[in-house]
Amino acid sequence: MLGLLVVVSLALFASSLYVVDAREVAVVTFFGAPVRSVTEPGLNVRAPWPLHQVVRYDRRARLLDVEATEVLTKDKKNLGVEAFVVWRVTDPERFLESVGTPEAAATQLGDLVVSQVAASFGNREFGDLMSVGGTSEALPASVQQEASRIGRERLGVEVLVVRLRH
Repeated sequence: MLGLLVVVSLALFASSLYVVDAREVAVVTFFGAPVRSVTEPGLNVRAPWPLHQVVRYDRRARLLDVEATEVLTKDKKNLGVEAFVVWRVTDPERFLESVGTPEAAATQLGDLVVSQVAASFGNREFGDLMSVGGTSEALPASVQQEASRIGRERLGVEVLVVRLRH
């Protein structure tokens, strides 16, 4: 009987341990609701019953190619614009609650960047855009700052780079 008790105790203890890799962030959930975030790598402990789950997200930077879209300049000229975004998960609890998956976050980030780029070009004349030295300079820093602010507040992600591909 004592041997069975030891085996069951060891099994419960082993099931309560989990490892967070240096490339990951994690959220411990109870019935799907976030209980706590784990942002540091290493060995961690959770409650041994199956109601506590560990949801892991990749913390490395990801590249999102935003679909080409047409935007209007201030003088009503059409421009075909294609942007890209580099982002990563920084607040896993907010990320889990707001979007849940990297695919859903990519969709929301793409929409956010398209609207920010369209607003930026909508305030500028076509001639001013064509006189800029390169396409990445055509996009003001405020676009990245605003995308980063909204991404951090709403999605739990950090937007590292917003640039135009063409």
